[in-house]
Amino acid sequence: MLGGSDKFAVLAVISGAWAIWHNLPSGSGAIEQSLYWSLGAFIGASGLGGILANMSIARTAYQRDILSLAICQHTQVGSASP
Repeated sequence: MLGGSDKFAVLAVISGAWAIWHNLPSGSGAIEQSLYWSLGAFIGASGLGGILANMSIARTAYQRDILSLAICQHTQVGSASP
C-alpha cells in the first residue's frame, strides 16, 4: 500500500514524533518531560534502526545473488571444457 517497509517505518516515526510533540505537557514537571523525550528517542531510534537493518539485509541479499550467479557461471564454463 505505501511501498517498502522503510517508507512505512519513516511514516511511523514521523507519526509518533508528531503525537509526542502534540501531547507534550508544557507546564508539567521535568520527570514527565524527560519521560516523553526518552520515549520519543526510543521510537526514533527503533525506526532508524529498522530502516538501517532493512538496507543491510537488502545489500546482503544482493551480494548473495551476485555470488550465486558467479558460481553458476563458473561451474557452467568449467563443465563445458573437455
